[in-house]
Amino acid sequence: KNTRIVVMVLELDKFDATGVESETLRAACEVIADRIAANVYQLTEVRPATRQRYKVTPEFHVFNSDLTGVTLDMNVNYNEIVNFNKPA
Repeated sequence: KNTRIVVMVLELDKFDATGVESETLRAACEVIADRIAANVYQLTEVRPATRQRYKVTPEFHVFNSDLTGVTLDMNVNYNEIVNFNKPA
Protein backbone atom coordinates (compact mmCIF):
# COMPACT_ATOMS: atom_id res chain seq x y z
CA LYS A 1 0.00 0.00 0.00
CA ASN A 2 1.19 3.49 -0.72
CA THR A 3 1.38 5.54 2.45
CA ARG A 4 2.16 9.19 3.04
CA ILE A 5 3.90 10.10 6.28
CA VAL A 6 3.92 13.71 7.50
CA VAL A 7 5.80 14.65 10.68
CA MET A 8 6.33 18.13 12.09
CA VAL A 9 9.49 18.68 14.14
CA LEU A 10 9.14 21.95 16.07
CA GLU A 11 11.01 23.83 18.78
CA LEU A 12 9.99 26.76 20.92
CA ASP A 13 11.14 30.03 19.34
CA LYS A 14 10.96 33.56 20.67
CA PHE A 15 8.48 35.72 18.80
CA ASP A 16 11.03 38.55 18.61
CA ALA A 17 13.93 36.27 17.62
CA THR A 18 16.30 37.35 14.87
CA GLY A 19 16.40 35.51 11.57
CA VAL A 20 19.69 33.87 12.51
CA GLU A 21 18.26 32.51 15.78
CA SER A 22 15.18 31.11 14.03
CA GLU A 23 17.33 29.60 11.27
CA THR A 24 19.50 27.86 13.87
CA LEU A 25 16.40 26.24 15.40
CA ARG A 26 15.13 25.24 11.95
CA ALA A 27 18.47 23.66 11.05
CA ALA A 28 18.49 21.64 14.31
CA CYS A 29 14.97 20.40 13.55
CA GLU A 30 16.03 19.40 10.03
CA VAL A 31 18.76 17.16 11.47
CA ILE A 32 16.12 15.42 13.61
CA ALA A 33 13.79 15.06 10.58
CA ASP A 34 16.61 13.47 8.56
CA ARG A 35 17.16 10.93 11.36
CA ILE A 36 13.44 10.14 11.48
CA ALA A 37 13.36 9.55 7.71
CA ALA A 38 16.41 7.27 7.88
CA ASN A 39 14.83 5.24 10.72
CA VAL A 40 11.53 4.86 8.84
CA TYR A 41 13.28 3.69 5.67
CA GLN A 42 15.16 1.02 7.67
CA LEU A 43 11.95 -0.61 8.95
CA THR A 44 11.28 -4.08 7.55
CA GLU A 45 7.60 -3.28 6.94
CA VAL A 46 8.37 -0.17 4.92
CA ARG A 47 9.91 -0.04 1.49
CA PRO A 48 10.70 3.29 -0.16
CA ALA A 49 8.33 4.40 -2.89
CA THR A 50 10.51 4.93 -5.97
CA ARG A 51 13.89 6.29 -4.89
CA GLN A 52 14.29 7.10 -1.20
CA ARG A 53 13.17 10.70 -1.42
CA TYR A 54 11.50 12.88 1.13
CA LYS A 55 10.78 16.57 1.42
CA VAL A 56 11.67 18.84 4.34
CA THR A 57 9.80 22.17 4.39
CA PRO A 58 10.87 24.98 6.73
CA GLU A 59 8.21 26.28 9.12
CA PHE A 60 8.58 29.58 10.99
CA HIS A 61 6.14 30.61 13.77
CA VAL A 62 3.72 27.83 12.85
CA PHE A 63 0.02 28.47 13.53
CA ASN A 64 0.88 32.03 14.58
CA SER A 65 2.75 30.67 17.60
CA ASP A 66 6.31 30.58 18.92
CA LEU A 67 7.06 27.24 17.23
CA THR A 68 9.70 27.00 14.49
CA GLY A 69 11.00 23.90 12.73
CA VAL A 70 10.35 21.73 9.69
CA THR A 71 7.72 19.46 8.17
CA LEU A 72 8.92 16.06 6.95
CA ASP A 73 6.84 14.65 4.08
CA MET A 74 7.64 11.20 2.71
CA ASN A 75 5.97 8.53 0.58
CA VAL A 76 6.58 4.86 1.36
CA ASN A 77 5.19 1.47 0.41
CA TYR A 78 3.87 -0.43 3.41
CA ASN A 79 4.34 -4.20 3.00
CA GLU A 80 1.29 -5.93 4.42
CA ILE A 81 1.06 -9.72 4.56
CA VAL A 82 -2.28 -10.89 3.20
CA ASN A 83 -3.51 -14.43 3.94
CA PHE A 84 -4.95 -16.02 0.79
CA ASN A 85 -6.39 -19.10 2.55
CA LYS A 86 -10.17 -19.49 2.57
CA PRO A 87 -11.70 -18.91 6.01
CA ALA A 88 -12.94 -22.09 7.71
